Amino acid sequence: GFADTPTLYLLMINVLLLAIGCVMDNLAAMIILASFLVPIGEQLGMDPVQFGAMVAINFTIGMATPPFGYTIFVGAAISGLKIGQIARPLMPMLGVMIAVLLLVAFVPQVTL
Repeated sequence: GFADTPTLYLLMINVLLLAIGCVMDNLAAMIILASFLVPIGEQLGMDPVQFGAMVAINFTIGMATPPFGYTIFVGAAISGLKIGQIARPLMPMLGVMIAVLLLVAFVPQVTL
């Protein structure tokens, strides 16, 4: 009841998956969420391959999103740098990753 168009539903799913990808392990999140997200993707008219790619990209972006993405903490521990020193240069790349995510989500030809 929150959205009137499939595009808005898809944006809401992407935001939800990005948030979950920030705080939860990818495999566990996919196992837990797949049972109800795949039928939603089918109702939106998405190919399962396209939907799976979108979910995987969302979780990958979530792993690198400051301040919760655990790959930033791993990078800080390995390099000895502060999290802010790693996160600041990462921001332009996150923008590119989100652009790719939107292409995969809304242009089926990119994935299929």
